[in-house]
Amino acid sequence: MTSAPSTVSLARTGGTGLRVSWTGVTGATTYEVQISRNGGAFFSILSGGPSARSAGYSGVYGSSYRARVNAAGPAGVSPYRTSNTVTLAFPVPATPAAISLARPADLASISVAWSSVTYATTYTLERITSGTGWVNVAQTSATSRTVSGLIRGNTYQFRVRANNSSGSSAYRTSGSLTLVPFRPGSASASRSGDTSIRLTWPAANGATDYIVQVSVNGGGYSGVETTSTRDRTYSGLTRGSTYRYRIFSRNGGGTSPTARESDSVFIPFPPPPRPNNVYLTKTKRDIRVTYDASSPPAGTTILNYEIEIRADGGSYGSRRTDNGGGETYTNLNPGSTYQARVRAIGQGGASDWRESGTSTISSPPSTPSSIEAERIPTTRNVFVELGTSTAASDVTISGYEFQRRESTNNGLTWGAWGSSVTTDTTNRTTTYTNLNVLSTYEFRGRALSDFNPGGFIVSAPIFIPGIPNPPQKVDATRYGTSILVIIFPPTSDNGSPLTSYTLQRRVSDGRDLIWSDWLTYERSSAQGSNETSPLATVFLDDANIDLQKTYQYRALATNAEGDSESYTESDTVYIPKVVNIYERDSRSFRDPIDYKRYDATMGGWIGLNIAKKFVGGQWVELD
Repeated sequence: MTSAPSTVSLARTGGTGLRVSWTGVTGATTYEVQISRNGGAFFSILSGGPSARSAGYSGVYGSSYRARVNAAGPAGVSPYRTSNTVTLAFPVPATPAAISLARPADLASISVAWSSVTYATTYTLERITSGTGWVNVAQTSATSRTVSGLIRGNTYQFRVRANNSSGSSAYRTSGSLTLVPFRPGSASASRSGDTSIRLTWPAANGATDYIVQVSVNGGGYSGVETTSTRDRTYSGLTRGSTYRYRIFSRNGGGTSPTARESDSVFIPFPPPPRPNNVYLTKTKRDIRVTYDASSPPAGTTILNYEIEIRADGGSYGSRRTDNGGGETYTNLNPGSTYQARVRAIGQGGASDWRESGTSTISSPPSTPSSIEAERIPTTRNVFVELGTSTAASDVTISGYEFQRRESTNNGLTWGAWGSSVTTDTTNRTTTYTNLNVLSTYEFRGRALSDFNPGGFIVSAPIFIPGIPNPPQKVDATRYGTSILVIIFPPTSDNGSPLTSYTLQRRVSDGRDLIWSDWLTYERSSAQGSNETSPLATVFLDDANIDLQKTYQYRALATNAEGDSESYTESDTVYIPKVVNIYERDSRSFRDPIDYKRYDATMGGWIGLNIAKKFVGGQWVELD
């Protein structure tokens, strides 16, 4: 085997070259030289003849190198002999030759670019704004960078340097670049005079001045001025027009792409003057309001007028819109005092109000001095009479009106007023006929006029009584040869106390009940009615009573209104003949009328009501 070189050395030549040297080997015919970079695989850089003792390698830097050499000859190939390690550092890079700035579409960014530098592995990019220090932006191997998130309106400057492991170059600084400002944050427009508008807005960051434009009545915007003052007043504007402004911010970087708009401001026309005079003309319950026309300001017209009235010094109301001819207010309150006011309406708004004098509506006729309502006795008719009424000189009484209302529960509740009756001026009376029995009535009356009716006066209540009901019952009972008749009072006297009863009887011979005519037996005052007294009225009929005849009674109740509508009849009563009645101590006959008993109810002696009687030790019978 061929021997390996005894020594192999590696040395630096120049800034970026290497030289491999080795000792010769006897009998070697060729040598192979290899080199390794940063501990990597060896690669061949030379295969030389027997006389070669060195080999060069150039253009390398910034790495660590090792070399190895072997010899080949007839005896074979020797092992490699490895050299020492040599490190070649980078040269310090040069300063970038140029740096440029550009604005991309994003208005808050700047694109920065610079020239490439030999031996540079990275670049340091920094920025600065007015009044601040340099701020690192990026450490990059690229030669450009878009810097975002900047502040609109600020001015920026950049610098860049090249770096490698041997060090950094000096900085290359760019020029300045100003970003386009934002639009103002707000804009306020308001009237500052009859024909002027004040426009103000806050400062926009970085703006040096502002472009102001105006739109009139919704039209397109047009230029007004460029100004650095942010409080502007624009005068001499046109009345009846609407103005709106917009503001752009501007600086050395350009103009804000959008503008800030103000509110719209209307320059109104001046209001018209108020009318010079307002007049009131009264007719009955009406008042007509007229007025002098207003003179409109130049360039304007009167659109219409507004009229209001008030009564007795109260609040104005009843507003009406008028075209200049006046308005009539009708059916106003009698006795009230009215006042009107008028104002003109123009393109510039409403004038002040102009008030009129006052005018008083005449009162209606006075309430009648009295009212008398009287029921015509024993009728259902009521006569009503009014007292006198008076009226103002311009009011004519045209007649009188009467009304009535009815209560069926003695005045606890009342029906509606109705059943009106009117009379002329010569008659202040009327008669209501055929009123309802057992109802209570009130009557009222008032004077009528060609203007307005007067107030009502109301009468005292009047109750309409009725004839009594028939007696409840008529009871007829025989007592010997007498008949006791009891009349029980009616269930109601219908509002008028009972005054009397009319009692009638009729007779029938035997039991065949072939009756005679009814004949009045007695007329007697009533002892009381069921409403005031429970007492019945008692009659004892003992005159002209014949034996073996049948009797029947009927009664009629009477009060101040008349007789009840029907009679109430009793049961029939038969009077038998007397047979075989004897004294105890004598066999002579005695008339049955001599036999009496004392009746405490009747308050006296009455005939016996017997069918049998014990006489002389035996019972005797009545036929």
